[in-house]
Amino acid sequence: MNEGQHPVQSAVAPPAVARPEAPKPVVAKQVPVISVAKPPETMGPVEVPKGQDADDAAFAPALGTSEWNQQAGGAVLTNTAAASASVASAQAVAAPLPPGGPGPRQDDTPTVEVRKPQGWRPRKQRSVPRLDIGRHQATEQELDLLQLTGTSFGFPLGRNQAGFPVTMTLFQPEPVSIALVGASWAARLLAYRALRFGAKVLVFTDQPAGWSDLGQAATGRADRVAVLEPGAPAGVVASADAPVLSLYDAESPPSPAQPAPWQTRVMVLHRFTPQRAHVALQADVLLLQRLAPDEAAAIAAARRFTSRTAEQLQAVHDDMLAVLTKSENHYVWVNPADREQEELGAPGRY
Repeated sequence: MNEGQHPVQSAVAPPAVARPEAPKPVVAKQVPVISVAKPPETMGPVEVPKGQDADDAAFAPALGTSEWNQQAGGAVLTNTAAASASVASAQAVAAPLPPGGPGPRQDDTPTVEVRKPQGWRPRKQRSVPRLDIGRHQATEQELDLLQLTGTSFGFPLGRNQAGFPVTMTLFQPEPVSIALVGASWAARLLAYRALRFGAKVLVFTDQPAGWSDLGQAATGRADRVAVLEPGAPAGVVASADAPVLSLYDAESPPSPAQPAPWQTRVMVLHRFTPQRAHVALQADVLLLQRLAPDEAAAIAAARRFTSRTAEQLQAVHDDMLAVLTKSENHYVWVNPADREQEELGAPGRY
């Protein structure tokens, strides 16, 4: 090395080190969302009596107010709907009354007037000529003229006391489980609306009468409902654009199967007993028709409801369902349409 020169380090690149693979994100199961159109909010929170169980708190504003006693019952079993109550604290009543109140409406107009945003006005509707079959092109300006209207989105359950639609996210990438404590009428109503919703229905039952013609009645097609014996393989693959509702209407519980995406399982419990409590309590959604005293007592003990709530569950009307999830409780008027009553009969637990 000559004088004045500095040593030069070798520019050899270090050996490449493989990067560890990033862990795949864990997708948590989404709890089925019960969606209720929000009524106008009142000032101040709704108080719940001290000493009440947490799972029973959502029922308290509906079951304990003087408004319930004066109007023959009625408020909605949700924290959102509780804000529409005019009474801020629950008061004891001598005897609980059956759920009542305004309930369902024949049209999409809520019983509570909702203030529209300032500057909002509906566009005048006019008839549009039928489009010919084929491909059509439209500019962004033309597409901007389209206007979609609706009061709710999701699987229709019914309406709350204020007349607002109540819907549920019935089909999800993660499978959903439902337990129905009731009878065939409510089970057939769920299947009928699932067919109208675009799903295919698999019925596992040892009493096939009344099921095979449901698809023809709901959709005009006979290939939308498959009636199978309990324990038979389904052989159907569900997808986002072709969800499947598997309904088990048999005394024996369904055989354990691998849950599938976009497939919802409904277990019909004609009687609720402590021996079958785990089936109902492990479900994502629990639907209740009017309960017998022993059924109401068993569910109240399992869900930590008060005795008053248990009495109210025995007074649910024929056209109502109590809807319970892990975090919400609702009373819903199923509001069957004329066509549904023609095909299924009058509401009731039978």
